Amino acid sequence: MQQEPTHCLVENLNALLRAHGMSRAELARSVGMEQTTLNRIFNAKEKGTSTTLETVSTLAKGLNVSVAELLSPSMNAHPAQDETTQPLVCRQLARLVEDFLLSTTAARSLEFAQRQAEARLGSAPK
Repeated sequence: MQQEPTHCLVENLNALLRAHGMSRAELARSVGMEQTTLNRIFNAKEKGTSTTLETVSTLAKGLNVSVAELLSPSMNAHPAQDETTQPLVCRQLARLVEDFLLSTTAARSLEFAQRQAEARLGSAPK
């Protein structure tokens, strides 16, 4: 049975919160999000609502994982699973989200700024 992307997101958020020893309130504060917004994400699994790509990206960055990992159905249950065992819809959605985020102007600007910072650090005298 395939898992819905929202279900994957909520399950992985719960697993990451446990792994980091964080509460939902702490996660919301750390990413600059209202706790009510985060609660809506956790309740979306039952209500059938959706979350924006920007919100998923913000949460992924705050938890130090990729969007693909956050949406992956295998992250929580079986981290060592082969990708071929993941439900196709979740894999495709994760790839589409990553592609979308990388194609935006903001993402390109951020990537450019990160490369410049890395280049400056790499060329700094030791």
